Amino acid sequence: PHGLGAMVRQVPCGERCAKRFLKSVEFLESLSEPPRTGCLARFTSSTAFAIVVVCVILANTSVTIYEADTLIQNQSTETFTWLSIAELAFSAFYV
Repeated sequence: PHGLGAMVRQVPCGERCAKRFLKSVEFLESLSEPPRTGCLARFTSSTAFAIVVVCVILANTSVTIYEADTLIQNQSTETFTWLSIAELAFSAFYV
């Protein structure tokens, strides 16, 4: 027998664990978020915020591609200081 069902049956508590997991997933799916209010909710729902986030993601993608291309062309593991700073800035933005 192949497939996930066969794998679950091979584990000693597989079926019991799978049923608990599915019940947990069903419970989590039944939850709904409360309405978000306040200035932070308005800010994060704004078009300007969405545009900034998309631009940062595109910039991060560009920097990552540039870094990978530079490392491959130079066959080096050394990275430029500004790339490290850029990666830290992107990480700080995402947090």
